[in-house]
Amino acid sequence: MNDPAVDAEIQRIKERIISFAESALSNAPSYLMSRLGTELGDDLRSLRLASGQKLTEFIRENLADKYRVVPVEGLPNITALVRADTQEEYTERVENSPRNAPRFHYRFWAAFSVPAKSTPRYLDPTDFVFKDLALGEDPPIGWLEVDKEFIAPPSIPNRDAEIKENIERWLKKFQLEKAAFLQGSVKPSPRESGKSLLLAVLESLDRRQLQSTTLSLDVVASLLSKRI
Repeated sequence: MNDPAVDAEIQRIKERIISFAESALSNAPSYLMSRLGTELGDDLRSLRLASGQKLTEFIRENLADKYRVVPVEGLPNITALVRADTQEEYTERVENSPRNAPRFHYRFWAAFSVPAKSTPRYLDPTDFVFKDLALGEDPPIGWLEVDKEFIAPPSIPNRDAEIKENIERWLKKFQLEKAAFLQGSVKPSPRESGKSLLLAVLESLDRRQLQSTTLSLDVVASLLSKRI
């Protein structure tokens, strides 16, 4: 029987892979697998534990409709991600790709590329984290709405171009500067950096309290995943 928590974790990481890949492939024909692994960070290990697969195996089995993993030309031990409809068996050398072309921050790009849900989507313009609100939920103060008209449908031709156009229109709507939303323009989200809430709790307890405190594994995992 599948564990719903494990399935949810795999789905979360899968969506992160898609958001990274879509952002990278919108400006270059390929995306180094080593770079993807670096950007996934701890989720690379989490994926291996949850799915029992290495990153390349996971992509080939679960994202074959979107991407292929191919060797880099002249560097057979180096692989890169390309779009599924790419015909070549090798991708061009990395130094020949437009790696210096400015691209939007992956979290910001994902807000316009992850398929829309039935509820409103809001974006934090300071760290680009976005959230699909629950029915009746109020958006956090300062967050901006990403209307469905700005979210590209999942199966349209030239989707990258559509996403770029939608982003340009959204920026114009809120009179925001494009440069503020490019890769490298924001520090890591506090949700992805800093110390864990678990460590903060432990640091606040004295020796006597530590000896008398018992936490279940579920609570430990929850506190460990939250950053402050």
